[in-house]
Amino acid sequence: MIAPELGRLAVDRVVGVHVNAATTGFIPTGPVEEDVLASLSDAEKIRLGRLGQFMKVPRDPSPTPVGVAVFQQSDVAIRHYAAQNNHIVHWSEFDRGTHFPAIDASDLMISDIRAFFRGLSH
Repeated sequence: MIAPELGRLAVDRVVGVHVNAATTGFIPTGPVEEDVLASLSDAEKIRLGRLGQFMKVPRDPSPTPVGVAVFQQSDVAIRHYAAQNNHIVHWSEFDRGTHFPAIDASDLMISDIRAFFRGLSH
């Protein structure tokens, strides 16, 4: 995910990162089968290569504080795995909301973002 990676790369300039935890969609979540790889265009193969470089597990966990909001109707985050490479300081789980919580659960998302950043010391 982009936001946590920015926190990892710019530790001295990023006070914290808040994400909602959806992780699936437009990218492969595991190895790409040979027949699928053969069907990709050259541009898609280049993008897949860049994605592979980006998705490599970092050597060291990020020291940047991370807040996670899990919206049960679509997110698949598991705290144990999230904590392996992220400094989780705030974790919330909600009974409503989808991958688009700013639209369908904006009250929950806004209050969670506020709570996360309020809890950080600058």
